[in-house]
Amino acid sequence: MLVIFAPGETQKVVRFSARDGTEASRYNGFAVTPSVIDPASAVAHYTSVEPGILSLRNAPPIIHTPAASDLQGDPVYTMTQGCPFTFTWLVSDVRDDLASLQLKWYFGDGGTLSVTGATGAFTHAYLSTGDFIVTLVVIDKDGGYRDIRFKVRTIAATGFALWAAQRGLSGYPHDLFALDWNGDGIANGFEYAFGDNLTNGAPLMSIRLVDGAPVIETPRRAAGTTGDAFVTVQACTNLLANQWNVPTGPLNHPAKPGNRDWYAPLVEVPGRAFFRLRVQLE
Repeated sequence: MLVIFAPGETQKVVRFSARDGTEASRYNGFAVTPSVIDPASAVAHYTSVEPGILSLRNAPPIIHTPAASDLQGDPVYTMTQGCPFTFTWLVSDVRDDLASLQLKWYFGDGGTLSVTGATGAFTHAYLSTGDFIVTLVVIDKDGGYRDIRFKVRTIAATGFALWAAQRGLSGYPHDLFALDWNGDGIANGFEYAFGDNLTNGAPLMSIRLVDGAPVIETPRRAAGTTGDAFVTVQACTNLLANQWNVPTGPLNHPAKPGNRDWYAPLVEVPGRAFFRLRVQLE
């Protein structure tokens, strides 16, 4: 860069703009002040070259998602063996670097994946159970570098986890339990607990009078859910009052439909009581 001073000038302001979009391009420049020399020898300085160095510091990318974790602590994600799990990422950098960000994922099971861009998602399945350390490395086009490590855990597909894996669902079981995977308005937990015994239009719980006594009716619990889901009946005498569990026992009765279960209270229940059905994942 050549800077020429007119006679009498003592200072010039040099401004520059960096193509990378670095924050330095937003500043007001820097001042160059010439040395005062003897006019008789000034001609010698017109042909001299004095090198100057302008250094731009490249800020490395910042990884917002996923977050690094204590590798000795709890896992960041828990997933089911053999079930594709969705990983997402969010990285920030200067504007001109965002589109060309290079990401390298190391999954800890020997698998790797290269992707580009500031945000996105993909799936990866672990074929064995255990804890794995995932490493994410991000590099921008100017060599800015950042990496994080976090722990994930895979568990064997049994019970509800197996039910979810068979339907291509991934994530935390207690979150999936409350979702509606097929959009029919019934939560996953109910579909898992009652299976095909759920009937469109039939209530999840109803109260019947059988031989003059109240009976709680629910869909018949699906086979194989023992130990994973169980049904409790709770009652209260006022919607604002505390609730209590009502001990019940199965009632076999000739009038009971084949795809429904009846539960008879084992204790005396107040005549004006409210009931609700609760399904819990173990």
